[in-house]
Amino acid sequence: RIRRPATAVDAPAVADASDKWQDADAIDFEPLPCVRGVLPNGLRYVILRHSIPPGRFEAHLEIHVGSVDEDDSQRGMAHMMEHICFLGSERRSELQGRGVGMTSNALTDFQQTVYHLSVGSEHLAAGFDALADIAFTPAFQPERIEKERAAVLSEAQMVNDVTYRN
Repeated sequence: RIRRPATAVDAPAVADASDKWQDADAIDFEPLPCVRGVLPNGLRYVILRHSIPPGRFEAHLEIHVGSVDEDDSQRGMAHMMEHICFLGSERRSELQGRGVGMTSNALTDFQQTVYHLSVGSEHLAAGFDALADIAFTPAFQPERIEKERAAVLSEAQMVNDVTYRN
């Protein structure tokens, strides 16, 4: 099926973009096959099934806090917390160390901090445990804090533009 852009901003940047999409409302669009819900603790979730690649799942934990929420005395703390929480997760480190083909990463921008991982479906529970550990029970080890402080400062020197406030 053909999918049209969600907004005019997403439309192709060509002079005749409106002509290209004028009949888009006549096309039968299939809604994304997802399940949405809210856990008892208020955490909202969306589950979207993908068949490619087979036998894998990917999970993203999005926390709606970013560098825009910092005042001047806190600049860089959202990014610092991202590093400390991500690397301070014993469950994530343990799952990564099992050699199960897991990939994981994290990012912080103006409005959010996102932790994500991808692993074989047979490790679904362990993957969710790792994300929960990252968000709610990371280890704050003094030696890790100083190491990540240096990493965050180094990254700030490499990327210093409007999309990155640290």
